[in-house]
Amino acid sequence: PAALCHMPDKIQIVAMHNEQFAGIAKHDFATIAFKLDDKSAERILNQRIFDREMPPPLPQDFQKVLTGSEVIASKGASAADAIKSAIGEKLGLVRDAKDLDGFKHDRYFGPFYKCIDINIPEWQMIRDVPDITFSVKQDTNGDGVEETIYSEGFFDIRWNSGPISNVTLYANSNAKESHFCYVPPVPCGNVPALQFAGMMPLNNPDYFNALTGYALRPNRPQPSGVWPLSPAQTPFCYHLLLSGCVAVQNAKYYRVKKSSSSAGTYSDITGLAWNNYFGALPIPIVADADGWYPVNPINPLTLSPVPRASLAFPNLVLDWPTPVNATSFMKIELGDASKNHIADSAVVAITSDNTPPVINPIRLAWKYATEPDAALRDLGDDCPMIKRGSVPRDIEVVFKVFVSDEHFRDAGLGTAGCGSGSAFAPIADLLNNPAHWHNTVADNSVTLYQRYRLDSHTGRPGCYTFSCVANSRSMNPSGADGGNSIPPDWFYNPVYLYTHYMKSVAVVNEDLP
Repeated sequence: PAALCHMPDKIQIVAMHNEQFAGIAKHDFATIAFKLDDKSAERILNQRIFDREMPPPLPQDFQKVLTGSEVIASKGASAADAIKSAIGEKLGLVRDAKDLDGFKHDRYFGPFYKCIDINIPEWQMIRDVPDITFSVKQDTNGDGVEETIYSEGFFDIRWNSGPISNVTLYANSNAKESHFCYVPPVPCGNVPALQFAGMMPLNNPDYFNALTGYALRPNRPQPSGVWPLSPAQTPFCYHLLLSGCVAVQNAKYYRVKKSSSSAGTYSDITGLAWNNYFGALPIPIVADADGWYPVNPINPLTLSPVPRASLAFPNLVLDWPTPVNATSFMKIELGDASKNHIADSAVVAITSDNTPPVINPIRLAWKYATEPDAALRDLGDDCPMIKRGSVPRDIEVVFKVFVSDEHFRDAGLGTAGCGSGSAFAPIADLLNNPAHWHNTVADNSVTLYQRYRLDSHTGRPGCYTFSCVANSRSMNPSGADGGNSIPPDWFYNPVYLYTHYMKSVAVVNEDLP
């Protein structure tokens, strides 16, 4: 029998045998300029594009016949007969030819790869060696054998690169990430204790308020003319690496518990796992269903306990994804070999906020510089345009936004021009307030305003932008940004969460209607 074999842009008739595709005639193949042999070319062209059969794109005439919108002239002829007759006529087959016996329009295979002629230059030999190439391996499953997590093909290699800047490598999906690189100094006595979040001490009141859960040094409020600055109320964000003391009082297990209030009911933190390291060997740190972690975790190769003091991070007790916006009261519970309660640590509050600031645009409007403010024309949301006249005139723009954030740090307005020397310039206005840093820890919102002018002689027609950037004072004390080593430590102003609002405006030399 015969059937339809289709490619993306045409339909062909092909021979079928035992309902399997037999091949396309030789004259249907492209001349392959890549020196592929005929069998390789045939194998490629015989491959389906998709992993399942897809109906062919039938001509409109066939569609009309099949849907009954066209009358078939011959008495007793069916739609299938009409289609078969049309195909035979197109292919130059005689009316009683047997080639289309058994043909069915609804029996199809494909689509297959399209035949295309490609002209390329002749091949030539190039002898070279790569200047540098990268391969990265990691023991991702703890079996002692390193797996490849990054490797480069011929088109990734740097040939004749000369000096290169910093290179970022993107690991494969089998790679295991680490949230920590540094080991904080954790002095342990004989009681359980939560002592560090990342590199920031939680038991030192100069750095952290364990009752409110806020860091006191990063992103302090800055009221005008007041010195020294008052303590900050800076929450944490992202993953926190909590370090403390659990290898005490002969404990065999520990777990971390949290509550929404210091006097509330504490629940076990469950479902979290990470890797620690014994030399180069990853040691999985996994809890049971009740959140109990072994004080001395199990070596996956020997199935024997690894003394906690031998781990690369001996005091890491939890890799904790912080809540979106909450104060969590946390403590460590120790257990014996049967997971019976031994002791609790002191409660430490940790406030986290992973929400960026909110920017609400209030007004973006323009007028000719000689007009009163009553003439200000609002620039809408869709394709805002300023028509400053076929003979350009000086124009003014007012830009106003409202910024809010529970842990607001600062915000500011800005503008970008259209080429060198062509920009909106800030001008005087009693309402001007283009930037603001929080004055107190309760300062959580601000209205920003700025008036700008574009000179008709220097300001070229084109696209200009007006923007606002608002920053949260949330931070992560992992030490990755060096905040712990800036003298004096942690007195710095990092940005981890922010919102960027931008509006583009076209300025054209046209007259208003």
